[in-house]
Amino acid sequence: MAAQTPVSKKIYLETILNGRDEFFRAVSMHQALPHSYFFEDATRTIYMSGVKYAPCNGVIDKSGELKEHEIDDIIDQFRNVKLPFLWWGGSQLLESKGLHFSGHFKGICLDLNRPVSTEQPKIESLEVKPTATLQELNDFTNILATNFELAPDVAQQLMKVLEIAQQKENLVNLVAYVNGVPVGTITLFLGTIAGIWNLSILPDYRNKGIGMALTRAAIKVAKQREYDHMMAVLMPQGSAWNLCATLGCGEVCDIPCYIDNLTGETL
Repeated sequence: MAAQTPVSKKIYLETILNGRDEFFRAVSMHQALPHSYFFEDATRTIYMSGVKYAPCNGVIDKSGELKEHEIDDIIDQFRNVKLPFLWWGGSQLLESKGLHFSGHFKGICLDLNRPVSTEQPKIESLEVKPTATLQELNDFTNILATNFELAPDVAQQLMKVLEIAQQKENLVNLVAYVNGVPVGTITLFLGTIAGIWNLSILPDYRNKGIGMALTRAAIKVAKQREYDHMMAVLMPQGSAWNLCATLGCGEVCDIPCYIDNLTGETL
């Protein structure tokens, strides 16, 4: 069997950045909510899902060369409609505008052409399945709402965006059930690049292998669809890195991120 040619870091980096951009485009461009908006050019991407939760809205600074008046105009776009948001990239100038440095997100990538186990951990009464009904999508949303302390109206906004995106995009939302109780989530986005998002486990069910089961289920679908790579962007305070490293994911980049903290949330 011929040896596999190593994939360059540049390809991994492009996979991560393009996968991130595709995902946020998918969840913002279908106008599921008021103030939904998407704009992209060579210097920036601006996405608004309309959900009043910062990770659902943001700016991707592609050049790092935006003028101060351009930064002010972009910030005003979000504040005028009272949407919290993230700013990916940028500089300390953003702190003088009232944004807070949230830390460095980890961009990771998995080569799906290498052997990757999709065998599920042996967890009694565990079932992982895609959201095929509104009740299952509600189960998915409630887990995220619990873990990220979302207000009920924000959770409803998030569910509406996920419902529309699931109908119109290659978005697979998976829920883990233990004895019929919904306990964990993961989203697999299948654009030109496969990416995983929304990995979240209820506190009482963590460190039991459920995160591994969800991630392996997502990997299995991506391999079945014949994707070469799968990417993820991990939150600064997240605990998913050890799980992803166990599966063979490589850390490719750190992405500085700022938050406009209208609701007092942290990441």
